[in-house]
Amino acid sequence: MSKKTNPTWMAVVLSVVALFAINWLGGLEFSRIDLTQGRVYTLSDGTKEILKNLDAPVTVRFYLSQSDDSMPLPLKGYARRVEDLLTEFKAASKGKLVIDKKTKQAKACPDPAWLLFEKCMRGDSSDNVFSAYPGVREKGTKNKVGLR
Repeated sequence: MSKKTNPTWMAVVLSVVALFAINWLGGLEFSRIDLTQGRVYTLSDGTKEILKNLDAPVTVRFYLSQSDDSMPLPLKGYARRVEDLLTEFKAASKGKLVIDKKTKQAKACPDPAWLLFEKCMRGDSSDNVFSAYPGVREKGTKNKVGLR
């Protein structure tokens, strides 16, 4: 007695496997299809030629504040378009264009009163301020207490 396999079940399994394979193959190389009238999002031939003929690696720093809630929504959309364009530049340059994306918030300016206190505690020979606690550290260790 032989069992018959359900062709519907087999078709579903093959379809899922085919979708995963297509998704995996699509992720190997960046590509995009521009269906706009006038091909607005397509790189020009001159741009592709310049990027393809780069002699040395070029680094582009891209500063982006994505977590800033005060940034208007149109600017966030514009930032996404710039990021997509840089990704397209990178793909056209065959790896010679390096994108250095900076997303961290700028460091806050330290409190001037704290800086003066720290200078007095640690000493500063350039200002002739000598410390009563030579070698004091900002952070403490197991045996010593730090300033913070």
